[in-house]
Amino acid sequence: MIEHPRGLLLFDFDGTVYRGDAPFRAYASHIAEALREPDRQTYLGRAARQLAGVREVEAGDYWQAMARLAKPYHLDRATLQEAFMKTRAYMMTDACRLEVPGALPSFLARARPRVIVALASNSPEETCLPLLQKLGLHDAFHVVRPGAGKPEGLLPLIAELEEQFQIPPGQVMSVGDHYGNDIAPARSAGYRTAYITPGDYFPGPVDLAGRRLEDVLPGVEEWVEGLWP
Repeated sequence: MIEHPRGLLLFDFDGTVYRGDAPFRAYASHIAEALREPDRQTYLGRAARQLAGVREVEAGDYWQAMARLAKPYHLDRATLQEAFMKTRAYMMTDACRLEVPGALPSFLARARPRVIVALASNSPEETCLPLLQKLGLHDAFHVVRPGAGKPEGLLPLIAELEEQFQIPPGQVMSVGDHYGNDIAPARSAGYRTAYITPGDYFPGPVDLAGRRLEDVLPGVEEWVEGLWP
């Protein structure tokens, strides 16, 4: 652990430190299991168009988009949660192909001696930690916090880590692909932000932005280096 960290770099998990459409297609497929024809095909068609870049609904990320596309069919929360947990189980199989951005592991290795590098996920521990292991990222972060309860839980988590690691006031950057969860709360507190938005969805201001993690990493690294004289 760093003796005197100069800052806190907080990463989102899904859609940020790994990517791939397979989980969203599986999620849509499991949601569709609860629908009858012709609603099932209508829903799946809209889901496919959303993933292809056609904005069928406004959403913070593709998980939210798949759920919002089902809104006209009045599915209950339990049905959506069941579809999500089935998807998480599928993600642990070899059939689900996920990609860790090639530049990320080396970046994290350079950043860890300088700042506290943390990961915050809304996913429960039983799905988050095994997936990190599968991706080879289980040792890449100083802190991993499943069940983070973002957006409401983001600022309390930052405050907790600032106190725990004695982070200088305000030296925080939040990196994520969900504007409402990862970007808006951090900006409201005056922290720096890096936003990944494959669909160019900008509901508000951001410090750094790009369609892929690789687009923002140079700016994130510049911020890390700037904390040191």
